Amino acid sequence: MYRDELEALANLLAIRELENRELQEKLEAMQEAETGAETARITRLQFDFSGEAYRRLMEILDASGLKTRAELVRDALRLYEWCLKEKRDGWKLRSVNGDIVMEVVL
Repeated sequence: MYRDELEALANLLAIRELENRELQEKLEAMQEAETGAETARITRLQFDFSGEAYRRLMEILDASGLKTRAELVRDALRLYEWCLKEKRDGWKLRSVNGDIVMEVVL
């Protein structure tokens, strides 16, 4: 009888170890998914603007037709990122109006 109890406990322990391993794998998968989702989460930022800079920001927002300052900042970020990539790749950014060509220096 003692031997049967030991065997039953050994089997129970093996089952628990298997369950723990499966739970650990599920936990790790959930943590990986959560880490991947981190990049999709929104991060709140706060900026301090002078009165003049804020006025300019609002004028640009009005002229852009965008609805929020966040949209404006995201668009500006994309544009600046593109400008930097083009500069890094050896391109020059120019503004052309008829015969007048001005190079934009970043």
